[in-house]
Amino acid sequence: MKGSVDVLISTQANAFQDNHTLLKALEHLNKQIVERGVKKPVLWLTDGQSARFNLKVLDFAAGNGLEEFVYPPHTTTAHALLDRVFHMWHTTYSKCVEAWGKANPGKQVTKAVFAAVFPEAWFKWTRSIRVHAVALKVQAALLEEENKLLREELIRLRAQPLSPEELGLCMIKTDQKIPDVGTSRRKATQVWGSLPATGLREALRKAEDEEKRKADAAELQQMFAACAQELESIELEMAGPERQAQAAEKEAEKLRKEAEKQAERARKDAEKAEREAEKARKDAEKAAEKARKDAEKAEKSLERERKKRERERVAQEKKAEVEARKKARVQLAANRVSAQEVTESGSGCALSDITNVVQMAQ
Repeated sequence: MKGSVDVLISTQANAFQDNHTLLKALEHLNKQIVERGVKKPVLWLTDGQSARFNLKVLDFAAGNGLEEFVYPPHTTTAHALLDRVFHMWHTTYSKCVEAWGKANPGKQVTKAVFAAVFPEAWFKWTRSIRVHAVALKVQAALLEEENKLLREELIRLRAQPLSPEELGLCMIKTDQKIPDVGTSRRKATQVWGSLPATGLREALRKAEDEEKRKADAAELQQMFAACAQELESIELEMAGPERQAQAAEKEAEKLRKEAEKQAERARKDAEKAEREAEKARKDAEKAAEKARKDAEKAEKSLERERKKRERERVAQEKKAEVEARKKARVQLAANRVSAQEVTESGSGCALSDITNVVQMAQ
């Protein structure tokens, strides 16, 4: 989302996410993970939508330490928390609107009607039984063994219970008795192994014990490693110069191998850069050749256009010259006739002579 680094919403024109928008979202997410210094691998929880199994998406996830965990089949709705909660709210509101419609046949739901029906639906939806039902939906979607952040949040809530209004979520206290809301909850518990509300406290205690055990094991492992290093240094001091020389030789050999690896990596990087430069050079040559051919083509086209205009100009000049000659001949004939003496037989003869001269000129 623009202006925020904590929320990312990827969309498409048809409202469905495909492999392209998913890949862009993962690239943005990985950039944020790297900038924040989050340790990898990172667990990526997702449903089984087809875009998640695109080869480019899988290659990007594998190459950047994103461990994809796909929910089991037919569990998408159980893990989509907002969909579960909003569906229950929509159901409550739709029932209130339906009841209003039956009580007011033929009338439409206006803004005033909405303002009256909404508080009624909200009151019904926020009753304690609805709060418990929403909490069950949330618990059915929790992956208690995988999501450490949720476990820590639940531990904090157990230590200092907050009201649903303070939380902004419909979460329940673990010491309350949760009413049975039907077979859907039991099915979710059987199929997905979700955590029943009555056993939440015990599960949290076990999670705390498990984390403490892992921390103690890690601390012991660090102590053993430190003791091993100390013993090795003592053995070197007791073994004398020969053992120290061997150790130094081993260290030198290790450094030499590391230097060779770095040199090999540098050589491969140089070869890769050279190949890329060669490819860029060839691409530039192809582009230059294409530009040259386009220029030649344009030049030929201009030459053809110039020759065409030249031919048209010559034709027009010839036509104008012919017209000028015709006019000159007619004018010359007229001048000759007018210069002759007009005989007494009259102007009729002169007019016929002019006509004959004009016909001869034509």
